[in-house]
Amino acid sequence: MAESYVNLPAAVWRHRRLLLCATLASGGAAAIGALTATSVYKAAVVMTQTEDRDASKRLQAASGTATALAAITDIDPLGDLTADSRFQQVLKSQGLAEEFIRRENLVALLFPRPKHPVSIWFAARRFRERVRYVDEDKLKGTTTVSMEWSDPVLAAKWANSYVALANEVIRTQDSQTSRVRIEYLRTQAAGTTDVALQRSLYQNLTQEAEKSMFASGRQEYAFTVVDPAMVPDQRVRPPRTLMASLGAATGLLGAVAAVFARYALGRPRDSAQAQTGGGARAYAE
Repeated sequence: MAESYVNLPAAVWRHRRLLLCATLASGGAAAIGALTATSVYKAAVVMTQTEDRDASKRLQAASGTATALAAITDIDPLGDLTADSRFQQVLKSQGLAEEFIRRENLVALLFPRPKHPVSIWFAARRFRERVRYVDEDKLKGTTTVSMEWSDPVLAAKWANSYVALANEVIRTQDSQTSRVRIEYLRTQAAGTTDVALQRSLYQNLTQEAEKSMFASGRQEYAFTVVDPAMVPDQRVRPPRTLMASLGAATGLLGAVAAVFARYALGRPRDSAQAQTGGGARAYAE
């Protein structure tokens, strides 16, 4: 009995029209889907953290008075030297996202057809997950804030405004902290007769006043913009060429698999029918 096998190249060539139609249909459907999908654009701001903000603190650290002053007043003058991580946390925080959404009125844009009332917390969560992205490059010392949205003009505007808001929030927080410290240091200095301690207290008081003036007089308090966001011309998704190519390849592979399955499953039945027909003819003879 002859061994049964499927000649796949011959079967493919025999059904070449079917394969072509399947490839064109699948690729065309994928292309239509890619063309009708909403285009998303990405605008990014590249920035560094402001360097001269803590210069006076570094000078005090070099003078050796920081530890003694912290032990006496319960205020760590060098605490702001570790503010870099705090600034990054503020930049990525839920609170900053909520404040930005309030100022820009983004709830209606994030949820154009809500099925139920949307809270500011839920809107900020979607904003952080799908619109705003923060990437820190510690090797280069830069931070990139990017916005992805269907309107490239809005994406660029939001990216720049978000960084400006982060600077404003951090500047306000540090200004308030400095005012509280200034009042506390004045009270401590007025209540002591120790000349050395008074000198340290007034030195730190001066530095806190300088810090408050620095915060009030500089817009880019925490982050200095190196490369502001520009209106992007090229979308980041969907990848239309890739989607159409994958669709065509999927259709072709699916058609080849169907042809192979038809021959592989139909061969035993065809052989059985042939044997039955041959036996019947032999009996008739």
